[in-house]
Amino acid sequence: MIHRLFAFCCSFVYFLFLATSCKTSAALQSGPAPQREKAEVLKALTRHNIDFTWFTAKADAHFESSELSGSGALQLRIRKDSLVWMTGKKFSIEGFRSIINRDSFFMVNRLEKYYHAEDNRLLSHTFGIDLNFEDVQHLLAGNMFLPDTNDSTYFVQNTDKCILTTQMANLSIVYCLDARTLQLNTVDITDVKGRKIEVVLGNYKKIKSLPSLPYNRKYTFREPGSETSILDIKIEEVELNVAKSVNFNIPSHYDRLRI
Repeated sequence: MIHRLFAFCCSFVYFLFLATSCKTSAALQSGPAPQREKAEVLKALTRHNIDFTWFTAKADAHFESSELSGSGALQLRIRKDSLVWMTGKKFSIEGFRSIINRDSFFMVNRLEKYYHAEDNRLLSHTFGIDLNFEDVQHLLAGNMFLPDTNDSTYFVQNTDKCILTTQMANLSIVYCLDARTLQLNTVDITDVKGRKIEVVLGNYKKIKSLPSLPYNRKYTFREPGSETSILDIKIEEVELNVAKSVNFNIPSHYDRLRI
């Protein structure tokens, strides 16, 4: 059971991101950072998110846990409000292919010739955070949960870091932005059971007239009393609003494995 769960995480987790303690990936700059206001930082965080009809990305990724370790090339295609499609390859050989729609998750393991077919509620169970399809599609595209602008969101500036802390349902979320650029460096999400998803963001690049996107993303998954898993992603290419094919089929001779 544990082995299958980790195999599932390796296949799906590759693009899921949320975040960590306040480390900065920006180059050091001389002189004091400007003093920021809470409203200004909240506005900058909102600008971090992008709108799209199609989101496509290619990336290199490395995953590591106590049981599994490996690297590969990933492709991600999202048709907004409809589906999420992913493949993972090693030396041009496809290892897995998955598709998520509004109520189901399917994943085919080409190497071991089995497949998963599960209800989307498995996503919340696996990652320890309540996730619906809308959450998944935006997180994979790089969009973040946004804090309320009311008094339940607290702001402090610590030299060159702007830190926002908020509560959403059963989650505690800490955002850390660079005080000079107002780019999001990290997000730290913890649920009521102490489970965490931590991400460090960096290497921001501009895409046409849209906000800059982080091309480097490091995710750390922690659960009390359990092991830590790390996913390091380096995006090579992003394309927006161009329709793509999303081929997916399950060979009849593959076995179904339940998680």
